[in-house]
Amino acid sequence: MSVLKVTFSTGTFGHVFGHDPALKGIAALADNRPAHLVLTLDMADPRLASLGVDVGAKLRLVHPYYFSNGNTFVYHHVSDNEVRFLPGTWMDSSSPLPPTFPSAGVDLVELPAPPRWLGAPGRWPGEPEADFDEEKIILSNILLGHDIPVQQSHDDDWCPACESKDVHLIACVPGTPAEALGLVNIWGDEFVCAIFSYCRSCQAIMTHNEI
Repeated sequence: MSVLKVTFSTGTFGHVFGHDPALKGIAALADNRPAHLVLTLDMADPRLASLGVDVGAKLRLVHPYYFSNGNTFVYHHVSDNEVRFLPGTWMDSSSPLPPTFPSAGVDLVELPAPPRWLGAPGRWPGEPEADFDEEKIILSNILLGHDIPVQQSHDDDWCPACESKDVHLIACVPGTPAEALGLVNIWGDEFVCAIFSYCRSCQAIMTHNEI
């Protein structure tokens, strides 16, 4: 599939991979384990307009890996530096899970620290110019876009926050989200991904894992 590859460097826009200590709302609702901030996207980047996301100046992709045992988690952007999860969803994930979940090698507070900035796009080695597609962006192997390749159908998705069906995919984060940073496989299974969708009706972000 044709994608844009985003390299690790300081660039025009403030895309950041990993933990941001300024972000509020990722504190755990159970077991004293926080969610992970995977990626912060600067919505001033015109390439992101096609995502159709209206959450303010920053799009925060957050996933509660420790509690992700198949459930869907829903959060809203309260401000650029705060998210708020739908109450109760973290308690419904068959906790407690083993202390090594998702992986003994992953820091359950920062993924990773310090943050890494993302910059200019570039093609995969050997990718023909004709296949260059500006509708999707990739960070190592994180995919952004509506038609990202996922294993399950999302035609019937709906928003648990407002029950709207005006929902679409925006991102897929695989088990090794940034190989360039030397991250271990989060799930212990290379085929498990964290999927992110957006509700146009209430501006909620939905995230769950999928094989």
